Amino acid sequence: MTHPHAELVASGYDAVAHGDLDALARVLADDIVWHVPGNGLISGDYHGRDGVVEFFTKAQQLANGTMRVQLHDIAATNDHTFAIQTNRAERDGKTLEARAVAVFDVRDDKAAEVWFYTNSQYDNDQFWS
Repeated sequence: MTHPHAELVASGYDAVAHGDLDALARVLADDIVWHVPGNGLISGDYHGRDGVVEFFTKAQQLANGTMRVQLHDIAATNDHTFAIQTNRAERDGKTLEARAVAVFDVRDDKAAEVWFYTNSQYDNDQFWS
């Protein structure tokens, strides 16, 4: 049996994969904080559902619509959900293929805070600079 928090977060990944930011917003808490590490153009903290939608919109614009997030594995406890993903994009003649782990703090059946950790922050920063 899959943990309900894993199902919730997986539905968010499915929404992103289909470009359905309205469906993504439905799994996010009103006051979500979305932490994107690094020093690139998309790095920083995004606040609220609108902030997360802004993040995805900005990333897609910068990558000319090529950004893709592939979910590989997901596990959950009552407090957190852990996802392993690959991020891919093309921009200005550069290609990004980065493995990442996302840690979701789930409260009241919504993603309330998210942190991302990548296999190469340097490569991510270079791509998004």
